[in-house]
Amino acid sequence: MRFFLLSVFATHTLTVFERATFYQSIGIDPHEYNTRVIQETNNTAARAFPLILNTNHPEFFRRLEKCSNLNLKLAEINNSNRSPVVKFCQKLPLIASIVGHLLQTYLIKPVDAESLRGTIH
Repeated sequence: MRFFLLSVFATHTLTVFERATFYQSIGIDPHEYNTRVIQETNNTAARAFPLILNTNHPEFFRRLEKCSNLNLKLAEINNSNRSPVVKFCQKLPLIASIVGHLLQTYLIKPVDAESLRGTIH
Protein backbone atom coordinates (compact mmCIF):
# COMPACT_ATOMS: atom_id res chain seq x y z
CA MET A 1 0.00 0.00 0.00
CA ARG A 2 2.73 2.44 0.98
CA PHE A 3 4.74 1.68 -2.15
CA PHE A 4 1.65 2.04 -4.32
CA LEU A 5 0.67 5.36 -2.75
CA LEU A 6 4.20 6.72 -2.92
CA SER A 7 4.43 5.72 -6.59
CA VAL A 8 1.18 7.51 -7.36
CA PHE A 9 2.12 10.62 -5.37
CA ALA A 10 5.65 10.82 -6.79
CA THR A 11 4.37 10.44 -10.35
CA HIS A 12 1.74 13.11 -9.74
CA THR A 13 4.30 15.51 -8.29
CA LEU A 14 6.72 15.04 -11.19
CA THR A 15 3.93 15.59 -13.71
CA VAL A 16 2.55 18.70 -12.00
CA PHE A 17 5.92 20.42 -11.80
CA GLU A 18 6.87 19.44 -15.35
CA ARG A 19 3.75 21.35 -16.39
CA ALA A 20 3.97 24.13 -13.80
CA THR A 21 3.78 26.91 -16.40
CA PHE A 22 0.52 25.44 -17.71
CA TYR A 23 -1.05 25.41 -14.25
CA GLN A 24 0.15 28.95 -13.59
CA SER A 25 -1.26 30.09 -16.94
CA ILE A 26 -4.74 28.99 -15.87
CA GLY A 27 -4.39 30.55 -12.43
CA ILE A 28 -3.57 27.44 -10.40
CA ASP A 29 -0.61 27.39 -8.04
CA PRO A 30 1.21 24.09 -8.78
CA HIS A 31 2.39 23.65 -5.16
CA GLU A 32 -1.10 24.13 -3.73
CA TYR A 33 -2.66 21.94 -6.42
CA ASN A 34 -0.15 19.13 -5.87
CA THR A 35 -0.57 19.26 -2.09
CA ARG A 36 -4.36 19.30 -2.25
CA VAL A 37 -4.66 16.42 -4.73
CA ILE A 38 -2.25 14.24 -2.77
CA GLN A 39 -3.91 14.94 0.57
CA GLU A 40 -7.38 14.25 -0.82
CA THR A 41 -6.19 11.05 -2.51
CA ASN A 42 -4.53 9.95 0.72
CA ASN A 43 -7.77 10.60 2.62
CA THR A 44 -9.67 8.53 0.08
CA ALA A 45 -7.07 5.75 0.33
CA ALA A 46 -7.67 5.64 4.09
CA ARG A 47 -11.11 4.19 3.36
CA ALA A 48 -9.59 1.24 1.50
CA PHE A 49 -6.17 0.64 3.05
CA PRO A 50 -5.17 -0.07 6.64
CA LEU A 51 -2.17 2.30 6.33
CA ILE A 52 -1.68 5.56 4.46
CA LEU A 53 1.28 7.86 4.01
CA ASN A 54 1.91 10.64 6.50
CA THR A 55 1.46 13.61 4.18
CA ASN A 56 1.58 15.94 7.19
CA HIS A 57 5.16 14.99 8.00
CA PRO A 58 7.42 18.02 7.32
CA GLU A 59 9.68 15.98 5.04
CA PHE A 60 6.93 14.48 2.88
CA PHE A 61 6.28 17.24 0.34
CA ARG A 62 9.79 18.67 0.64
CA ARG A 63 11.30 15.38 -0.53
CA LEU A 64 8.76 14.89 -3.34
CA GLU A 65 9.49 18.38 -4.62
CA LYS A 66 13.24 17.69 -4.45
CA CYS A 67 12.60 14.65 -6.64
CA SER A 68 10.71 16.88 -9.05
CA ASN A 69 13.56 19.40 -9.20
CA LEU A 70 16.05 16.61 -9.85
CA ASN A 71 13.76 15.20 -12.53
CA LEU A 72 13.73 18.59 -14.30
CA LYS A 73 17.55 18.55 -14.25
CA LEU A 74 17.48 15.07 -15.78
CA ALA A 75 15.30 16.41 -18.59
CA GLU A 76 17.77 19.25 -19.20
CA ILE A 77 20.62 16.76 -19.45
CA ASN A 78 18.59 14.54 -21.77
CA ASN A 79 17.88 17.48 -24.07
CA SER A 80 21.50 18.61 -24.20
CA ASN A 81 23.90 17.96 -27.07
CA ARG A 82 26.37 16.12 -24.87
CA SER A 83 27.57 12.63 -25.68
CA PRO A 84 25.59 9.69 -24.28
CA VAL A 85 28.48 8.78 -21.96
CA VAL A 86 28.65 12.29 -20.50
CA LYS A 87 24.86 12.37 -20.12
CA PHE A 88 24.93 9.03 -18.31
CA CYS A 89 27.63 10.22 -15.92
CA GLN A 90 25.74 13.45 -15.22
CA LYS A 91 22.42 11.70 -14.68
CA LEU A 92 23.65 8.93 -12.38
CA PRO A 93 24.04 11.03 -9.20
CA LEU A 94 20.68 12.72 -9.84
CA ILE A 95 18.94 9.35 -10.19
CA ALA A 96 20.64 8.11 -7.02
CA SER A 97 19.45 11.22 -5.20
CA ILE A 98 15.87 10.71 -6.40
CA VAL A 99 15.96 7.11 -5.19
CA GLY A 100 17.31 8.28 -1.83
CA HIS A 101 14.57 10.88 -1.40
CA LEU A 102 11.88 8.36 -2.33
CA LEU A 103 13.31 5.82 0.10
CA GLN A 104 13.40 8.41 2.91
CA THR A 105 9.80 9.34 2.11
CA TYR A 106 8.78 5.69 2.11
CA LEU A 107 10.40 5.22 5.53
CA ILE A 108 8.36 8.00 7.16
CA LYS A 109 6.15 6.27 9.71
CA PRO A 110 2.76 5.66 8.05
CA VAL A 111 -0.60 6.61 9.50
CA ASP A 112 -2.81 3.85 10.88
CA ALA A 113 -5.91 4.39 8.76
CA GLU A 114 -7.89 1.85 10.78
CA SER A 115 -7.75 4.19 13.76
CA LEU A 116 -9.01 7.06 11.57
CA ARG A 117 -12.14 5.29 10.36
CA GLY A 118 -15.09 7.61 10.72
CA THR A 119 -12.95 10.75 11.01
CA ILE A 120 -11.95 11.18 7.35
CA HIS A 121 -14.36 13.20 5.23
